[in-house]
Amino acid sequence: MKKWLLGAIALLVLLLLWGLYIYKEAMNGKTHGEAHAIEMAKKNANLVSITRTDYYHGYKENLSYTVVEGSDAKRKQWIVLVPEKDDEKVLTVKQKDAISAKQALESIMKDSEVVGNSEKPKEIIKMKMGAEKNVSLWEITYVDVEDRYSFCYVDLKTGRVLRLYTLQK
Repeated sequence: MKKWLLGAIALLVLLLLWGLYIYKEAMNGKTHGEAHAIEMAKKNANLVSITRTDYYHGYKENLSYTVVEGSDAKRKQWIVLVPEKDDEKVLTVKQKDAISAKQALESIMKDSEVVGNSEKPKEIIKMKMGAEKNVSLWEITYVDVEDRYSFCYVDLKTGRVLRLYTLQK
């Protein structure tokens, strides 16, 4: 009985250590990518301070971006979208030239040509900045009034609705 108990404890310890190793490896990739993105953002927009970073995974192109927000020496606020692939273009947007999250939501409500009444948000799941085909955008994930999971892409500069994807029930 003692051997069985010791074996079970040893197995649990090994599983725990294996899980910690996998978690550490996964986080190393993320923190390394974030550090590289911050370095690129500082280089491309002359940022001196970073206020926030986020990660965006592209829809069709499988192109991921790290979104870095910060300010330069003149205290101008910038949004820098750093692609995961080095051969892609780094996008920079002055914060004052970008629409807010609230304005992006208002764009969905107004743009009846792209977004019909049934696709309007009932519940907002999340909103994040990203880019597709070198266009900076807001990705808005929500549940519409018909309880469908929806993704709406709104141009970060103009507020124009670019695309809408709705998953049927």
